[in-house]
Amino acid sequence: MLKEMPDEIFSDNHYPAFCGHNCIYIDSDTSLWSIAYMYDQGYSIKKIMNIQKEINKIILDQVNGIYDDMHPSHDAIKELL
Repeated sequence: MLKEMPDEIFSDNHYPAFCGHNCIYIDSDTSLWSIAYMYDQGYSIKKIMNIQKEINKIILDQVNGIYDDMHPSHDAIKELL
């Protein structure tokens, strides 16, 4: 059974798409499914938000043409998981 997600995950501070490196959503549809899955698996909202911010840093850099296999967010995500 899915747990109810807290309202803080939907706050206006994390939307609209492509809002920058502190954004929770880039693609709100896939991000929402990912967030809901992690929450259901027991991750805290704070940890989910931190993971999503790191993923978004990688995506935003790639959108800007910066591709780096050694992106610092890779290590940050490993530590968060």
